[in-house]
Amino acid sequence: MNLLLARRSTGPGGTVGELYLDGAPARFCLTLEQPWNQNRRDDPKTKDVDESSCIPPGTYKVRVRADDRFPFVVELLNVPGRAGILMHNGVDIRHTVGCVLVGQRDAPLATVTRMPYLERSKATLRLLCARLGKGKIHTLEVRGISPAAE
Repeated sequence: MNLLLARRSTGPGGTVGELYLDGAPARFCLTLEQPWNQNRRDDPKTKDVDESSCIPPGTYKVRVRADDRFPFVVELLNVPGRAGILMHNGVDIRHTVGCVLVGQRDAPLATVTRMPYLERSKATLRLLCARLGKGKIHTLEVRGISPAAE
């Protein structure tokens, strides 16, 4: 299966995108990531995650992975300069350190946090994992919000 993540906007509250499956005209779900910050990773020595970045645009291999810690996640396998990048559930960018959150709704401003947020994230992730199937390798193309060279 081919997936397309089309990023729509970015700001201090995160990078908002839309995920499409197999060329379908209707989006499957919304995505939320850290803002673009030159593909930086969090610093494990200082535990500082404020510098982490969304991944660069490109084409990546993905697969569903399940273990005791993460029963439902989609793993991105070949992100340059990064490891452990996942699609997983979460509400806003406080729930990710360079990974991609999935959900069914975003809003320009949340009432309390004033950041983009997602809803129904766990259900969306489970449905995505079911559609992809455990262990199968798929292709994810990420477009938008990156260096000017794209």
